Amino acid sequence: MILQQLYQDAANILGGEMPPPMYDRKPVRWVILLKLDGTLEGEGFISLGGDKETKRGQPRMVPYVGRTSSVRAILLSDSPAYVLGFGPEDRNAAKKHEAFKALVKQCAEETNDPAVQAVSVFLSQWSLELGLVPSELMPADLITFRVDGEWVVDDPAVRQFWARSARAEGDVESGSQCLVTGVFGPVEKSLPGMIKRVPGGQTSGIAIVSANEDAFESYGLTRAQTSPISREAAETFTKALNHLIVTRETHITIGNLVYVFWVDKGDANDLITFLDTPDPDRVRELLNAARSGERKHLYVDDRKFYAFALSASGARAVVRDWLKTTVSDARGRLAHWFASHEMISYDGQDTSYFSIYKLAASVYRDARKEMDNQTPQALLRSALHGDAVPRTLLAKAVMRCRAEQRVTHPRAALIKAALLSLNPNYTLEDAQRMTNLDHGREDAPYLCGRLFAELEAIQRAALGPINTTMIDRYFGAASTTPSKVLSSLVAHANKAHLPKIRKTRLPAYLAMQERLEQILKPMTAFPKTLTLENQAAFILGFYHQRAENRADIAKAKDRKARGEATEQEAALAEIDNNIEN
Repeated sequence: MILQQLYQDAANILGGEMPPPMYDRKPVRWVILLKLDGTLEGEGFISLGGDKETKRGQPRMVPYVGRTSSVRAILLSDSPAYVLGFGPEDRNAAKKHEAFKALVKQCAEETNDPAVQAVSVFLSQWSLELGLVPSELMPADLITFRVDGEWVVDDPAVRQFWARSARAEGDVESGSQCLVTGVFGPVEKSLPGMIKRVPGGQTSGIAIVSANEDAFESYGLTRAQTSPISREAAETFTKALNHLIVTRETHITIGNLVYVFWVDKGDANDLITFLDTPDPDRVRELLNAARSGERKHLYVDDRKFYAFALSASGARAVVRDWLKTTVSDARGRLAHWFASHEMISYDGQDTSYFSIYKLAASVYRDARKEMDNQTPQALLRSALHGDAVPRTLLAKAVMRCRAEQRVTHPRAALIKAALLSLNPNYTLEDAQRMTNLDHGREDAPYLCGRLFAELEAIQRAALGPINTTMIDRYFGAASTTPSKVLSSLVAHANKAHLPKIRKTRLPAYLAMQERLEQILKPMTAFPKTLTLENQAAFILGFYHQRAENRADIAKAKDRKARGEATEQEAALAEIDNNIEN
């Protein structure tokens, strides 16, 4: 279905202009300038590269064909080995050059085109011994020709010949129905073109449909015929898909997974930006529209929206996910997605929103080496399909907090999203309540997390900067078996830390004692053990309390600087200075 949609929307995806058959936009690095008699014009070889953007050459529409290790020339635009026979480490360079010359000669004879005949004459007289090969020429460079100022590959007769020639060389089978167009006719054994730039795939590209073993073949159908597709359909959706992958505004690459996006009319750049580099102001506008129930312009859009996920397995493409919806529905799901992981910043100053990559990376020690396809795929499905965040990701996030003995901002956001997913009927109001500290929440795991954060703040206020804090020593035990450690930590705070603060900074002591009593008041006993979900609630309570403490300190410092601080605020500001120093 998704290939049919790519085929139908190809013209819109490609900007309304379909490339000629068996042509594609490639970076051309060199042009050989010829006169109509086949001799070189001026310097002969002209480089089209130089700066950073054109290092590989200037993009031009040139002939192409998918090829493997076998020798197969591409008309009038190919590598140095084919065009000039130049390949110091290519044992088949001479054979490739002969195939290129033969193809150009055939084109000249069938089209009677003067420009092609000039190229054929030049090739017949060419020899590496002439010493005209530029020293900067690289084996992967693309070379084409210009005769009497005209690009030979642009000639209509050349384009028609190449379409016929490439089809003639293709291995087709008649009498099958194309799965994309539904039309009966020739279908390819090897689809034209390869999917490029899929992470983990071969640099030459990967096949969207392929079978090369008996186990994958059936009913006498081999290779790509197991999923019969016509050349025209395959070429069209391949060009559209490659364009989506190469265009920055229409794809996201995370780990070994690439997601492409498009709409049936216009573009969907704003939706991609939401997922890749979310702008806080745009996200808040989206959320405000959703929370107020207003059908603003953000939600009035009935265009069809499509998403398509690919990864590579050797030389083949693997479809991991696909989605068909409307732009309005996609924005609505994104609003819920951002609400689900909206989280106060670590200093309590503002709320933040994260890209899919940052959330996925938060559960790994080294995301570049350890991240698998499943993690970003699960988060993208949650954002676009409205799926629940898997419980496995909640477990990874909780374990990473214990391993590092700290709670990062994106990890707290992911934990919140995972906890909300446990209730499929959660509302935007439920999500908003979990964004920052909830003073009315009285479940024991959350209060234990708040208590642990407050005890750590008391320790820092009493002792100042120390090498090993109670978080370093007790975070794992406090978040899994609170009854084993919290009672003794509270007792130690009352016996040692708070009295020390009271002697030197009575206002700070009173503020901390009050916070401690507010947290402890609803609690009857510390839980013996915490389940995974309860550990997550502990972590959120811990993160929220620390963020609020930092926000209070920042506010106190600001009021002190303006000369408006109370005694308690002035004391809090001093404690903060001690911590930072």
